Amino acid sequence: MSLSSSISKRPVRFSKAGWWFLLATVLTGIAAYHSANNVLFLGLSFLLSGLLLNGLISWWNFSRLRFINLRASQSRVGEASEIVVDMLDSKTILPSYGLIAVVEVIPPSGRIRWMRRFVRRRGGEQHVRIAFNWSPVNRGMHQIRLVRVESTFPFGFILKTYPLKLEMRALVWPMKVEALGEEGYASAYPKGAAVSKRSVGATMDEIEGLRDYRRGDPLRQIHWRKTARSRVPIVKIGRSEQGRSQYCLAFDFEKAHFLLGSELDLFCGYVGSLAEQYLEAGKDLEVVLHNGDPVMVAGDAGWIRLMDELAVIEPFNRSIESDRLRSMGFRIVSPSEVMAKLRMIHAEEPDAGLVQAEIPKAKGHRL
Repeated sequence: MSLSSSISKRPVRFSKAGWWFLLATVLTGIAAYHSANNVLFLGLSFLLSGLLLNGLISWWNFSRLRFINLRASQSRVGEASEIVVDMLDSKTILPSYGLIAVVEVIPPSGRIRWMRRFVRRRGGEQHVRIAFNWSPVNRGMHQIRLVRVESTFPFGFILKTYPLKLEMRALVWPMKVEALGEEGYASAYPKGAAVSKRSVGATMDEIEGLRDYRRGDPLRQIHWRKTARSRVPIVKIGRSEQGRSQYCLAFDFEKAHFLLGSELDLFCGYVGSLAEQYLEAGKDLEVVLHNGDPVMVAGDAGWIRLMDELAVIEPFNRSIESDRLRSMGFRIVSPSEVMAKLRMIHAEEPDAGLVQAEIPKAKGHRL
């Protein structure tokens, strides 16, 4: 996702140290005026020149900057991921230093989280990759915004802010549920219907979509044109499997089964993790979420589509159409069958929030 932002305002205010510096300047000026002391007048001139130089350098520090390509890696609840933005500095003389980028993340709950990252760069480096460590605690669609960049460079007297309007939306998948064990769901075709299993090194017969590169993806699956256009590694996803579904499961999402929102999130994580286990084992799986359309989990594309639906699904007031689904060969899975086991394995933990970047707090930096 390629975005760009323009700078509309450049607010400036004194930091705490700046107010003390201004007070010292005023007092020195008053003393020099009443005493006609040349030493005090020289001190006053140095103080005023320092204040003026701080303002000029801070103005130059924020000039000719561009912030583009705000993006987030595919995120899953409880797993570390990154929010990345690229900074381009076209200055060749006195490049920008001492910058702090501020990002806000708005989850579906509406509780705004803030992250700050000190922009580290080498001398003469024009392209800087700013990465924020992010560990989401809620599934669903998140709004991510780069709201401002600020600095007290070079002397710490003036806090200058670079307001930005750079935003994107990121879909966070449900948590990964560990230690599920063998659930033992029976095959939909136990008497040997022809089902071709997925082979590990199978070639891709049909491209079903694109996604960001993940560690371990083969280089032959990289979509080079899309990668060159977006400057972010993109890989092709598809399926090489053919045949009928080996396992058919329908999951009940009726509201009566979930007393707390955390139970719904845990059940969504169970469904996604179970489908992932079947996929890794080379077993074809067809999934129905309540009364929705069947999702084929016979390759990465199907599993990604299922995880996208699980990220935003909400409980239903209507009961599941069990008779119709059973007639189609689906096994109905109710939350009551698995929730007791899941509660024992995954004890509820307090909201740990986002993993924030540790930066030295300069005087005058406030959120």
